[in-house]
Amino acid sequence: TQQNMENDGWTTDNGSIEFDIPRAYQIIRGALMKSNALFTTMTGWPYYYIGIGGEIGYDDANGFSDNIPMNKRPFDGTNTTGYFENTITPGTLWGDGLTNAAPFYGTAGSGNGVTRSGVKLIQESDGSWWGMPWLGELYPDQMYDIAAAGQIDWKDFGNLPTAVPASPAAAGTYRRVRREDVPGNNPANRTHTIGTVFNHSSRRTMGQGMPTFFWTGAAQGVEASSPNPGTGTLAAAGTEINNNYNFPLDNPILAVRPFSLTAGLPATDGLGLAIYGPDNSVFNQASFYNSVEQAPRLASGLLAVQQGNTDEVFVVENGLSPSGAAGTDFIARWSFLSLIQGYFESGLVKGRPAPAPVTAQVPRVIITAPNPNTDLTDPSTITISWDTLYTRWDGRPYTAAYPAGFNPNYAMSYWVTYSSDNGATWKYLDGTAATPGVRPPAATYLTEPHRITASTVSWSTPSAQFPAGAYTIRVDGYRDNFKLHYAFHQYQAFINRTF
Repeated sequence: TQQNMENDGWTTDNGSIEFDIPRAYQIIRGALMKSNALFTTMTGWPYYYIGIGGEIGYDDANGFSDNIPMNKRPFDGTNTTGYFENTITPGTLWGDGLTNAAPFYGTAGSGNGVTRSGVKLIQESDGSWWGMPWLGELYPDQMYDIAAAGQIDWKDFGNLPTAVPASPAAAGTYRRVRREDVPGNNPANRTHTIGTVFNHSSRRTMGQGMPTFFWTGAAQGVEASSPNPGTGTLAAAGTEINNNYNFPLDNPILAVRPFSLTAGLPATDGLGLAIYGPDNSVFNQASFYNSVEQAPRLASGLLAVQQGNTDEVFVVENGLSPSGAAGTDFIARWSFLSLIQGYFESGLVKGRPAPAPVTAQVPRVIITAPNPNTDLTDPSTITISWDTLYTRWDGRPYTAAYPAGFNPNYAMSYWVTYSSDNGATWKYLDGTAATPGVRPPAATYLTEPHRITASTVSWSTPSAQFPAGAYTIRVDGYRDNFKLHYAFHQYQAFINRTF
């Protein structure tokens, strides 16, 4: 059948997740592809975790072997420390308690004391209500507004009263319990649909997460491995980042999750089922780091995930070390610069069948006249001219892969404005008020002397209206077929009057 029948458990290599991961990733991937977006996974464990709200925890890979230390009040009402909470992982190696066997910490595991890992829900202490936050249910109706003075309610406190240690099962108090500890339905207490029993669940998609996100089919696709040690060396596009942005990069670098685009995939629930959409094609657009131990795998690079000739997302995929090893400062800088480089790299069709979507690059607009050699003594008119170049902001090619004179020939419109008070206020060339940086919506501004489609315009500057002084000239250039982003350039000219 074209569905995943295990409706309370998407199985991973280590536990299961209680909601439909293929559908969740289809929604995320679809939004990215329909908008032809560019995004990054930042560090080396992409698609390995997923959250829908309410998660607390870490795992050994992030340096928290016992997980997040918490106050016990949400669990049994005692205002004491000593509890380690973990929603992320399912098993006994990541935060399960061996000694704290007080009520409501969790279910006793075989030989492991109290098992505290796993997804939690908020339950009334007597078991008569439990919340469904995925539907927006955060409190029972009777707890929204309580008239009695001193009572904790949601309206005034945005929270629920915790259990009382002396009466841990009292109605009207609430605690955080594992979802499988919420009692099943019975004739006297229909808190579930008849027959519903919750299974143990966690929030790690493990090795099944990456192929489910990229969705290239069940046979082979994008998958990451974990060599030990794992290192990467700079590739061509990574060397450009190193050279172009004054950002010295480690070479080699720790790379714990190198990835392949054509790997054999682990057994994965629902993978390849048509109900989750057609398969995608994935192409390598630029290599930032190559894996040393597992060549030809990549340690970091730009991937194009394509469906047909219209839907596509560019992913800066990273198998580099997590922030705990590389440092948050490096990860933040690397994520930003690799996105900038990825933006430029995605402007070309590389290794993909044409036609294919590309990221439409923003041009560079440069005012060429007036310039320092222009005589502006007693001008009655001033010719304003500009060039539109498809290069970076500094005049260099977007990347080394772009051919000389690259020009996609996008239709352009320009709005030319000036300021006589150093940018405090702006006017169009006919003297009407203007707001630079905003594409004018009104029809009156869509024709000359406001909207200009050429690359030159004559500005009337009679002395009565334009006395001697500095005037800032600004040219804003917009691509007609793209609503986002624009280019502009400003030049300060000085008009000299001899009379």
